[in-house]
Amino acid sequence: MRNATTNDDRLLTTRQVMDALGLSRSAVYQLLDSGRLPSVRPSIGGKTRNVRASDLAEYIASLNGDQR
Repeated sequence: MRNATTNDDRLLTTRQVMDALGLSRSAVYQLLDSGRLPSVRPSIGGKTRNVRASDLAEYIASLNGDQR
């Protein structure tokens, strides 16, 4: 089983990110557009955006750090 500190390159859909963070679609896209949560486009010119699981784990960890 992997933990948040390992390099996890699985690509998550925006739906999976929404579910993990408990945010709306527009809130997730605001995070992606601002660069606070990095995303990748798996195909050239494609509209689909995915988030590496490791980037999501890092983002969540940064939120937990901000709450201290």
